[in-house]
Amino acid sequence: MQWRPRALLSTTVLKPTTYALLALGLLAAVAMVLWQGVDLIAGTVGLVGWWFVGILAWYLLPILAMGLTLALIFPPGAGLPFSTLTWINYVGGAVNALLPVASVGGELVKALMLVQRGVPGPVAGAAVVTDKATQGVSQLALGLFGVGALIYLEAHAQLVTWLLGATLAFCVLLGAFFWAQGEGLFGMLALRLERMMRGRVWWDIVGGAAQLDRALDTIYRRRRRVAGACFWRVMTRLFLVAETWFIAQLMGHPIGWVEALMLESLTQSVRGMAFVVPSGLGAQEGAFLLLGGLAGLPPEVALAVSLVKRGREVCACLPGLLALQWGAGRSLAAWRGGA
Repeated sequence: MQWRPRALLSTTVLKPTTYALLALGLLAAVAMVLWQGVDLIAGTVGLVGWWFVGILAWYLLPILAMGLTLALIFPPGAGLPFSTLTWINYVGGAVNALLPVASVGGELVKALMLVQRGVPGPVAGAAVVTDKATQGVSQLALGLFGVGALIYLEAHAQLVTWLLGATLAFCVLLGAFFWAQGEGLFGMLALRLERMMRGRVWWDIVGGAAQLDRALDTIYRRRRRVAGACFWRVMTRLFLVAETWFIAQLMGHPIGWVEALMLESLTQSVRGMAFVVPSGLGAQEGAFLLLGGLAGLPPEVALAVSLVKRGREVCACLPGLLALQWGAGRSLAAWRGGA
């Protein structure tokens, strides 16, 4: 199957609702900065200085961990070199982080890139679905750790109850997702889904629900490797906990590992629940403001930590988007030349 850029571009079209959510998120983030004081926030962010380069370098560890996750998922003989899988996962993550694709457009990009490199469509689709499931497992695990950290820090009982309820609800949904894969529901719904999805990019890639279901079954039979993939997804998030801890130190407000775990895990959970907002803009900043006080951070410092992490995300992911755009341009030229 040839990768045609039209398929990719169709996943990133901005709809009116997306424009509205993006504008609301941006307005909320700007309002929070104005509320705390632009000069105060800028001065606090400036304390990071040249250490920002080190923070960018540290992000290589999560990138490598995500590549290892995808490498563990692939069935024997169906995979690609570790460096290629790491690059594909990085580019897909960059799409989800920076583009208004509701945290799923990056999965389509990953599937397209895998197929372009010779991976059979059903295997590529199953690997991407499983990788998304490992992300859910890691988010659930860190969410539970974060609620535990809140209890340890003796946070307000009502807040703990709300977050625990939300985490348990997510646990039920995640369990249902795994159960659906294990019971072969993709195969049971194959005919209906194929009628609905005929001509759609995703179904063109995987070749139908029945084939996707068989590929998923092959992957999930290797339980140790799937468990290992989940472990490395959790490690990815723990690397980001260390990032939060380090940024707070640089700003002159050191916090403990428990506080850093609580902040990172719960703000990412909030951002995950606000997936309809592009890049979680405003949601992440609001969560840091809300939870920063429980970690002992003044409001302006909590917001500054979030903005530094946001800046790292943009700087780290932008090269992936530029490379993807350049690759799409080359593919378009080749496609036109061969037409």
